[in-house]
Amino acid sequence: MYKSKAVGKLDRRQEGIANWTRCKLSGEELREPVVCDLMGALYNKEAVVQGLMGQLQGGAKMPPHLTLKTVLQLRLARNPHAATGGGGAAAGGGTPISPFWCPVTEQEVDGKHRFVAVRSTGHVVAERALREVPALVEEHVGCPVGDADVLVLNGTEEERAAYAEVSVGGCAV
Repeated sequence: MYKSKAVGKLDRRQEGIANWTRCKLSGEELREPVVCDLMGALYNKEAVVQGLMGQLQGGAKMPPHLTLKTVLQLRLARNPHAATGGGGAAAGGGTPISPFWCPVTEQEVDGKHRFVAVRSTGHVVAERALREVPALVEEHVGCPVGDADVLVLNGTEEERAAYAEVSVGGCAV
């Protein structure tokens, strides 16, 4: 009647929350300033700098493609409903509330919805906002946003592979 969860398997929702609340390099909670690499993975800028200086804690290995020139500093909008401490607070004991959200659609950055970064400015918005109300996104960002100026954050394996091919070809952010 009830299916038991396999031990060691990560729930897709939990994985999505972890991708949006934890630094891919250090595993620590994301805190500003947040940066992303050419493939859309999120990092604490402090962890990237420490990794480049060879002072990364916990034995984590620095990815070879990660340099200060290949990261984009993100401009994430703070979620006013989240606790000031970060992504662990829960609304009424329910699911955790993400510390960030889309300023246009007010969707939480929690793995349920797709988000993109505007390469020229670093603003992070929901993909839905860009698709449904591009004029509002351009007003928020302060410049026109074309398809080439968009980087999908925490995308699918195929999207990450495509970004990796482009970055190897020398087209950096």
